[in-house]
Amino acid sequence: MYEVKKIFTFEMAHQLVGCYSEDCQNIHGHSYKLEVSVRGKELNQDGMLIDFKLLKERVNLLVDQWDHCFMANTEVKQQINIAGKVFLFAGNTTAENMAEYAYWFLKTLIPDIKRINLWETATGCASYWESE
Repeated sequence: MYEVKKIFTFEMAHQLVGCYSEDCQNIHGHSYKLEVSVRGKELNQDGMLIDFKLLKERVNLLVDQWDHCFMANTEVKQQINIAGKVFLFAGNTTAENMAEYAYWFLKTLIPDIKRINLWETATGCASYWESE
């Protein structure tokens, strides 16, 4: 079995809706790290599981949408007026929900994707993968 991982970074602001912490209900930002894992049993004719350049091109279709944006819950967006780049998210903008969204978005572009790790802070990460 082979595994390839690549890390992507981006800056983004969000706020949690109905969260236990008042601090998290305020608009705030993070320096995110998105770790994408691809697994497979066979290499292609070039001896690669997936070309890192191709992986980067496909993952950046998501990262470019999230980088330097405000991720707004669809309910919150209707209540406040945010100028600038906004990504509407159906659900609470937790790292767990974002990791799941990233997985399914990227699964259509990278069929052999196996796991997403989304680091919201240097020490805190949420992961999503399909059960086997």
